[in-house]
Amino acid sequence: MTKPSVSARKRSTFEDYAKIFRALLASWRENYNRLCNDEFCENIEDLTLPSNEDWRYRIYYRLVELQRKYDVNSAKRRAEETGSGRETETETETETETRSQVEQKKKNDWEWEPKRQGHDLKVKPRKCQNEEPRGGSLMSVGRISGSMIETCVEPGWRVNDILLAAGVLRRVQPASEYSDEAEMRRVFGLVYDVLRYKKIFIRALEDTEFWRRNAAIKNQEKIVWLLLYDMQGRKFATEIANLEERERIFEEAGLTDIENALLDVKTHLAASISRLRIGCSALNLDELLPSRLRVIEGVAWGARATIATGWINTTRVVSREEFLEEMSKLKLIHRESGVNQAIELEEHEFTFDPICPKVVHLHEGMRETLATSALIRDHHFVFLERSLCMGAAALVHAIRVGRFYGPVILTHSLAPRHTGYLAGLLADIEHAGKLLVYGAGDRCCEYETYLKDLGVTLQRCRVSSQKYVSHPATSESERATVVLVMPSCTYTGVRDIVDLAVARGGDMDLLESLTDSYANSVYDDNDNDNDNDNDNDNDNDNQNSNHGKSYDHEQWRSFLADQMSTLKYTLTRPNVQFVVYEVHTILPSETTEMVREVVDCVNRMAVEKYIREHPIPDSDLFEVGSIDDIYGENVSCLLDPGCFLAVIKRKEIVQFDSLFMIKVAESKGLFGDPNKVQRQSKHESVVDRSIRQSSQSARKRTKRAKMEIDRIMAHTYSSLSKSVQENQICPRHKRCASWEETTRLQVKEMDTPDSHNNE
Repeated sequence: MTKPSVSARKRSTFEDYAKIFRALLASWRENYNRLCNDEFCENIEDLTLPSNEDWRYRIYYRLVELQRKYDVNSAKRRAEETGSGRETETETETETETRSQVEQKKKNDWEWEPKRQGHDLKVKPRKCQNEEPRGGSLMSVGRISGSMIETCVEPGWRVNDILLAAGVLRRVQPASEYSDEAEMRRVFGLVYDVLRYKKIFIRALEDTEFWRRNAAIKNQEKIVWLLLYDMQGRKFATEIANLEERERIFEEAGLTDIENALLDVKTHLAASISRLRIGCSALNLDELLPSRLRVIEGVAWGARATIATGWINTTRVVSREEFLEEMSKLKLIHRESGVNQAIELEEHEFTFDPICPKVVHLHEGMRETLATSALIRDHHFVFLERSLCMGAAALVHAIRVGRFYGPVILTHSLAPRHTGYLAGLLADIEHAGKLLVYGAGDRCCEYETYLKDLGVTLQRCRVSSQKYVSHPATSESERATVVLVMPSCTYTGVRDIVDLAVARGGDMDLLESLTDSYANSVYDDNDNDNDNDNDNDNDNDNQNSNHGKSYDHEQWRSFLADQMSTLKYTLTRPNVQFVVYEVHTILPSETTEMVREVVDCVNRMAVEKYIREHPIPDSDLFEVGSIDDIYGENVSCLLDPGCFLAVIKRKEIVQFDSLFMIKVAESKGLFGDPNKVQRQSKHESVVDRSIRQSSQSARKRTKRAKMEIDRIMAHTYSSLSKSVQENQICPRHKRCASWEETTRLQVKEMDTPDSHNNE
């Protein structure tokens, strides 16, 4: 016997290793699939569907209890009205008739109803007489027609704004007090621009070796960016208005040393920024930014024409005529819009939004005038980005048209102003219930105080600090059929991010997270082509970029996890019938892909809850629609590009109204014997019930061996006879009998030729 060669032994060894690896991989896949299947089956066991009888009975008893309380309160009110005397009876009847007429008029003609007429809205540039536009942003710096160090008028911000912005960047506690909303917007506009252009400033400071000369102020790097942005906004001009006052204020705030250090190298800084711009063939510094940071605007410091939006607080403003009168006092005129008409707003004009009720568009130049007026101080008008109002407007329109009853849930508190807008819209609908807001966290008291200032009472809105996915179930939350799902997202679709930060009371974390996620891509393409000589700098940048990207990916994964858990938890509640999913992002993983994956998963869970022989009710399945389904017409063209809205609803919607109570009462036999109607299908129902019960018990014992379950579930002749109450042949007995008969015939045929041969 010949010995195997070395190569053959090696080949045999590698083949054995390959077999072992394949076996381990197959075992790992089997274990992984088993774990996933176990988790999926556990979710199925905990899933309660709207067709569940126990759940329907529980809701029925709660509705009966609510009806009893309502009857008791109505009887008390009637008793009080009767005891008030006959003298006021006529007056009360007159007031009741007048009130009913007013309510009927509101039902028939709601004065805040949008026209839903598409129009192209533009604004005219601000008029500057005999002077250069007030250009403070980097958009107006470095154009072809001018030099980087030409003289310029003072930018749109003020000296006190710089001090307040420095406090925000330093995260000074307690937070600063602002004289009005216009000042707060200027401050956070400065902060956003500083964070947006920080990569440019970092490169310019490194090129001029600024930190080698000024290592003592390295711990105040953000303040250096702020003052450098101020110098850039003034185009490094030496002449400054009110210089003595500026120096005094900076001396008191401790900013003089930083400004002097920048002034010593201002010529080198201006040259460095010019080289960066020219090296990348950028007409202005905005072209050095990532595309999304160019679209996500801040404060328009110069003469650029932009639109400001806000909503009318009808709790304080009684009628539309009253609001128009108050706006006329500020010399603002209402501009009517036509069908598919292009509107170019003048600086003194405003118009109503075509799809969002109570939302007003006006010229950005009038924002400060309105922000310092009594309309804002008295909470008659509230500034809020229009895209943030789209989901609330669509949800309220669905409640109004579909006549959904009961409380309404808001899964995440986007901002106090957004909550106030939604609560104000729901207050105009009689059959709408209380608004339940979750996820306020430590700002719960702040929300309640702000809503109280708006005139929203606790009877109309309740704010909870707990998360929606972990809150304890209450009678109100279990009766809510409509949910507005607004999980945390990347907010890459918000056009005016400063407006959202101000609406949140000054959210510095929002501005930092947004700019950090995109700042890593600044110069990525340009550095590879134009900065080959600075290898060490590129290595440091790559290290910082990789660290930033890993942090961004971790934060992005947390956003996706929050979105998936919130949407899945919402769709697995049996009381939820109608959902509007709203996120402000352009990423498909947070929009269409997220909705499709979660809805498919929930529907698959509902299918697995039943056996194959049982039909799945439409009330247990969801379907995905669009905002056009709510309005009954094409309104998608009126949405902002960065606002994603998806409509998720049950195929058969269950309303917790009188019809629901009647159906449950009929199933309980309160109106007679329900079996009289179903006598024709009595045998089939008994068999189906027995199959369902045996299936559910078998699924609890084991979740993986489906073939074994089917074998155990098979009925015997005795069980079928007892269930159907009539004699039937057992299928297995029938097969055995037919097999015996066939065998007997075959044997007989085989014996017949033998008998002939013997003869």
